Amino acid sequence: QTQPYVRWFNNAGFDIVRFDRDAAVDETDAAAKWLRNGLIKLRAQGYRMVIAGGQSRGAWNSLQSLDTPGLSDVVIAVSPASQGTSPANVIQQGPQLNVIANDAQAPTTRVAFVQFLGDPFSADQNMRSAKFRDVLFPHVAAGLIIDRPEGFSGHGGAASLSFGDKYATCLLHFALDPTPPKGC
Repeated sequence: QTQPYVRWFNNAGFDIVRFDRDAAVDETDAAAKWLRNGLIKLRAQGYRMVIAGGQSRGAWNSLQSLDTPGLSDVVIAVSPASQGTSPANVIQQGPQLNVIANDAQAPTTRVAFVQFLGDPFSADQNMRSAKFRDVLFPHVAAGLIIDRPEGFSGHGGAASLSFGDKYATCLLHFALDPTPPKGC
């Protein structure tokens, strides 16, 4: 299931296209390539505005697509994670996030980053926020961080209707307003 906040986008007139991946057989980079190709096809089909996003690996793969200009107008990355919760995998995400941030070539794309307290997939949440703000956001049109909001926790913190009630309108404004909000 897509996370409940996505309903606000559907209710605002967006078509929701779900890219189903098989975590048992796809690797992080292979899934990112598959997503890039899918975004190219959506553009070729005439989609005027494309928002790529997801939770966990879907968020990570959406961030990876920022290395190709024009694929999406907005990326919403909720609890981005490249792989499992073993200490080696979680620590490895820091350098991988550096690559994503430094390789971004999306000057017309807006990027929203959401993370939650107690997420076992993120080792240093202060570093992650700083990486988005200081390294990635200068390579994109606009940035928004929802950083460890009160009342939500864990890797699936956005999976509740209450997250949608509190933040979906802000994310929608971030995607659509001529001047996007800088905070929620």
